[in-house]
Amino acid sequence: MLRVLLIIIILFNVLYAKNSHLSVQLYWKYQFEFAGYIAALENGYYKELGVDVKLKEYDNSVDVISDVINQKSDLGIYSSSIFEQAAKNSQIMIVANYLKRSGLVFVTKQDIVTPIDLVGKRVMAGGFELDNSSLATMLRKFDISKSDFDIVEHNFEINDFVNNKIDAMTTFISNQTFFLQEKNISYNIIDPANYGIFGFEQNLFGNKEFILNNQDLIDKFLEATKKGWEYALANPIELCEIIYNKYSNHKSIEALIYESHQIKKLMMPNNYEIGSIDLNMLQNFIAGLKEDLIVDDTYDVLQSLYNKKTIENYFTQQEREYLSYKQEIKMCIDPMWMPYERIENGKHIGMSSDFFKIFQSNLNIPIKLIPTSSWEESIQKAKNKECDILSLATKTPDRSEYLNFTSSYIDYPWVIVTNMDKLFVTDITSILATEKIGVVRGYAPYDIYSKKVPNHKMVLVRDIKEGLDKVRSGELYGFVDALPVIGYELQKHYAGELKVAGKFDDMIELSVAVNKDDEILLNIFEKLIQGLSTEDKNDILNRWITLNIEEKIIFNYIWESLFAIVLIIAFFLFRQIKLESKKKELEEALKSIQKLIDSTMEAIFIFDKQECIDVNTIAVELLGYGSKEEMIGKKISDFISKKSQKSIDKYFKEDLVVPYEIDLVKEDGTLVPALVQGRYMTLGSKKIRISSALDLSALKHKDKLLFHQSKMASMGEMIGNIAHQWRQPLSVISTISTALKFQIELDMINKEELIKDMSTLNETAQYLSKTIDDFRNFFSLKSEKITFNLSDAVKKDIALLSASFKNHFIKVESSFDDSVEVEGFVGELTQAILNILNNAKDAFKLNDVFTEDRVIIINIYKKDRCAKIDITDSAGGIKDSIIEKIFEPYFTTKHQSQGTGIGLYMTYEIITKKFKGVIRVENKDFTYNNKNYRGAMFKISIPIKEENA
Repeated sequence: MLRVLLIIIILFNVLYAKNSHLSVQLYWKYQFEFAGYIAALENGYYKELGVDVKLKEYDNSVDVISDVINQKSDLGIYSSSIFEQAAKNSQIMIVANYLKRSGLVFVTKQDIVTPIDLVGKRVMAGGFELDNSSLATMLRKFDISKSDFDIVEHNFEINDFVNNKIDAMTTFISNQTFFLQEKNISYNIIDPANYGIFGFEQNLFGNKEFILNNQDLIDKFLEATKKGWEYALANPIELCEIIYNKYSNHKSIEALIYESHQIKKLMMPNNYEIGSIDLNMLQNFIAGLKEDLIVDDTYDVLQSLYNKKTIENYFTQQEREYLSYKQEIKMCIDPMWMPYERIENGKHIGMSSDFFKIFQSNLNIPIKLIPTSSWEESIQKAKNKECDILSLATKTPDRSEYLNFTSSYIDYPWVIVTNMDKLFVTDITSILATEKIGVVRGYAPYDIYSKKVPNHKMVLVRDIKEGLDKVRSGELYGFVDALPVIGYELQKHYAGELKVAGKFDDMIELSVAVNKDDEILLNIFEKLIQGLSTEDKNDILNRWITLNIEEKIIFNYIWESLFAIVLIIAFFLFRQIKLESKKKELEEALKSIQKLIDSTMEAIFIFDKQECIDVNTIAVELLGYGSKEEMIGKKISDFISKKSQKSIDKYFKEDLVVPYEIDLVKEDGTLVPALVQGRYMTLGSKKIRISSALDLSALKHKDKLLFHQSKMASMGEMIGNIAHQWRQPLSVISTISTALKFQIELDMINKEELIKDMSTLNETAQYLSKTIDDFRNFFSLKSEKITFNLSDAVKKDIALLSASFKNHFIKVESSFDDSVEVEGFVGELTQAILNILNNAKDAFKLNDVFTEDRVIIINIYKKDRCAKIDITDSAGGIKDSIIEKIFEPYFTTKHQSQGTGIGLYMTYEIITKKFKGVIRVENKDFTYNNKNYRGAMFKISIPIKEENA
């Protein structure tokens, strides 16, 4: 009886116990890409958790997806196309993702650099790789189909590539590239990731019914696999030896070790949890498939994920009930406002679309687009409550009557666009009262500035295209819109015709606008916005924004002066051929011109077709050659990186006279980022191209630092002052060049006058170059500790801000002891003082201080073995409740869009740590010109060395 009972118990356990066996079908042969599973097996991690795992190697008879759906295997591993299959088959459930980007690339011959170059070539590829993969997505992006090249069936060997039987082949970056390097075969790689296409590889999936019925088993498998991958990545050589000795010796240990390094790069374990699925990246990936009509627009990828993110812990019970009752959220957008947003073929695209894909991933109801034909119509529908939300809107008093606004999630300045011949606009508000400036009907600038400038001449237009067309035709002086929108339109449709000529002090703050009576929906979107990660924001903004106003403005002036010089050069070259009788005089002039261009800060190249026929000394120094002779005769391809070749071909072919960025290649092979511009000219019977290049290395490095330290605000202030300083020199260049043209045409050349004019041009160019050097040096972090005159340093700040102060009606009174000297970093002290002066200027505007009452008083003196700097303004002072906080990092008294809170913190750090000094602030009442004022007084004290005291 006992024996029968024991048998019954055993049978019961066998029949009803949960499955502890798992078979996993791989999608390739044993190699390091499956090292995590192998490590978990070999180290007993699966067994420790009670899971019996069998790995099944791939062979040509296996259909991974079909085997898993039909439960011939419990789990399978597949490429990113598993998501396409999941959109068609609800039985598929994705459990984990291990490679965060696709390793599938094209390996090509050296003359094939971009996807376009594949057209007409022989390409070895597997069938699915050109239909359902990141490579296929990249080809579709370039409008390339399989019929555009000759497809050779893949044999997974490199011999055909080595023997030139094919021009390109698909491969995983971890595989054949090793053998090519081993054989010293030259090749290029075309990687979809370089074109913004990030696929998902090594996706673990299974039959949905099986997974949901065995969740404990799946969780244990994932836990052990993660532990296996951690071990494999920490001990790659050991795993390579295990794979080679026990699983497969198809690849050498050296090849496996090479593969291990590539796999780690694709997994990104320092950025992502092993096995995790990045929902935001996945949503963007699926959105791309929907746009290409690969998956149905109604497909919700969250339904295909195991343990998908839910909103249970994100929203309150009331908010969840609201969403459940609501069923859908109706949204209106601006149908023509790229790169922010647009309606295209009935779909929402643009920057805001990317943000709303993230928002949608956290909601369990759809966001429905309500089509409109204009922003004015969208606003009207919001008023009529036909829309629940506006995706992007700026808060204004008028709109606040019927809408509530979340925190802003996109902030950029308003800028003004003019024709190329207009000068930089330093005072935006004054030009609104004197010139016709276009603004799109219903946009915030009109609401804001029509009140600030009652006598304005702003003109309402239907959309940005109408506004920019009217600027181009001269009907409008300028047009106002947000920086990203302007940048997008200029690059797409108005390159070389219009330019950014200035920016407003005000920022455009874009929020989600919600119907006034819908507080719950407002709270929901506020949570969604607060939940945005910095990485998400940066990824979206960097994807869409390509224009930097400060760089563009200053480069406009550089190019204006540079091409004035280049035109003179070209003119004299041309006339030298025509006027042989004046050959000697012109040769002297050319020598002066050569000295002139050699004194500029830009590198100048002259090309006949794409062969270099001349350069200046700056070009020689920039690219690290020994002499001009070493560069003359080389092709332009010798001077640029391969990835820049496409840009060069485009601008050379289309003769586009606009600045663009490329990477130059120095003689030693290192890359130099540069801003270049060129144009064609006819010399005798030859058509030559004169190109100039500005080294951006220091600027690129500086920009990163300035971004993190929020110095761009002070840089913007400098640009206006430099513009004032450049106007007169540019006028001199223009006047002299025009006069010389007439003298030569009338055969009235006077040698002495010519040499005198050349000297003037040279001095003017030197002045322009020095202005830029002063600007660059002012913000340079490369400095040395020296003893310097304190008054000179502060005077430099005042001089740099003089034009800005004048435009804002600010007077500066000073009393300096010119004998005071301190030791330290002069550049950092001038930056510290600049921050205080800029804050004073902003305080005048913020507190609406009358223009005639704006004064800053600066005193420098010695006291108690210390150098003293007192800076007092008449801006009304700082509130007592916050005066103790102004030196704290990220605290700002300005509106969020206008201040970062880092400036005064930096000043505090510089004074206290770099100069071992003291800085404090207090509110002070004082009398100036028989009038009583109140303002903030910054008191700085810096110790003086004993011999200087």
